[in-house]
Amino acid sequence: MAASTVEKAYAEGLYRAAKKAGHAPAVAEELAAFVKALEGDKQLRTFLTTPAIPSAAKRQTLKKTLAGKVSASTLNFLQLLVEKRRQAFLASIHREYVKLLDADQGIVRGQIHQAVSADDTVLGRAEKVLSQSFGRAVHLESRVDPALIGGALVRIGDFLIDGSFKSRLKALERRMSRSSA
Repeated sequence: MAASTVEKAYAEGLYRAAKKAGHAPAVAEELAAFVKALEGDKQLRTFLTTPAIPSAAKRQTLKKTLAGKVSASTLNFLQLLVEKRRQAFLASIHREYVKLLDADQGIVRGQIHQAVSADDTVLGRAEKVLSQSFGRAVHLESRVDPALIGGALVRIGDFLIDGSFKSRLKALERRMSRSSA
């Protein structure tokens, strides 16, 4: 899902402030943890999204709960979202923030799909080879897709490497059907 102008604007504002303060990577981690907490805690999610609860009470609770545990940039940003009633956009703002951080650090992200779960060694080797090919650091998210039968499929942006047995079998089937015709 594409991010809206609002989400991009908030992410860019936060990124500029966090980078200026010297803790842009920490803010990304703190936001990720908060997004995960929101997804996993229905009571917290309800508290922050219920319009009947005054934003001042929400901001005060955030301050009391998070002060000293997250950076000032993160705390101020979360309080701003509550004040502007934009907390529903937090997950997508975080995704946009990570894109900005990655671009600034020369990182590209992608996915590696395999029939079975890959261990960290295999994932690390794939990242190293792809990093050399792309000339930038590559970080892969591992996903399991039993339909691939074996091998792997790597997707980085619009770039696709399909080394799955499924695609090889389909190619073989096409060649056989052409040769028998």
